[in-house]
Amino acid sequence: GGADAAAAGGAAAGAVILLLALGGGMYVYRRRSSKAPAAAEDDVERAISKQLAVPDLLPLHELAPEDAAGWLRRQDLPGGVDGLCAAVIKRKIDGATLRDADDASLKELGATLGLRKAVLKLLRAEPPAPRRADEPPPPPPP
Repeated sequence: GGADAAAAGGAAAGAVILLLALGGGMYVYRRRSSKAPAAAEDDVERAISKQLAVPDLLPLHELAPEDAAGWLRRQDLPGGVDGLCAAVIKRKIDGATLRDADDASLKELGATLGLRKAVLKLLRAEPPAPRRADEPPPPPPP
């Protein structure tokens, strides 16, 4: 019964969470119950999302816009990431384009200073895209 669910699920006892894998993304539907506090449900949802998030099988530079937005959501970024993700999808910015983003382009997408710095730090940590066989090598650094 309800007591067993509360004992087994802790704070999540009042939450109904449905995960759907559609196309290349995972979507979460959540219906809140008045029995569980919203903050506890949000903590549980974040924990579940991190556990069930499918690891990126493709490098960032190969991701479609929706998947690039999903990659951003899975990072530990400061507030405002949802607006940035929406802009990435709306403007059809794929992973390769995001990979080459600079401070000005992230600002144009509506990212705050703190979010821009965090995203740029993540992008610098990403391995570079491999060169195509017909692409000339990059010039040596000065």
